[in-house]
Amino acid sequence: MDAISSGRQGRLMRKKLRALHQAAQASISIKPDAKAVAMEVSLFVSRYCLVEQQVERFVKALIRLVDSTEEGKYLLSIPGINYISAAAWYLAP
Repeated sequence: MDAISSGRQGRLMRKKLRALHQAAQASISIKPDAKAVAMEVSLFVSRYCLVEQQVERFVKALIRLVDSTEEGKYLLSIPGINYISAAAWYLAP
């Protein structure tokens, strides 16, 4: 705040900063059920990490599948075709 004090603009800027600070305190303050919200966020993060691990395992399995087929080698030689698109083509009915 001291750096803002120079000149006439300083008082106006300080007043705006105080109003902004008060608005932020009112809108971001911790509510009574904050523990429940924190627990829910924690559960969402845990689920996200689990899904991320599952996707990683699935992608590794698809890579092994594509590498184990003769068609996979040909498909991967086409520019723009990656393991996921090669696996999708290979597994399509």
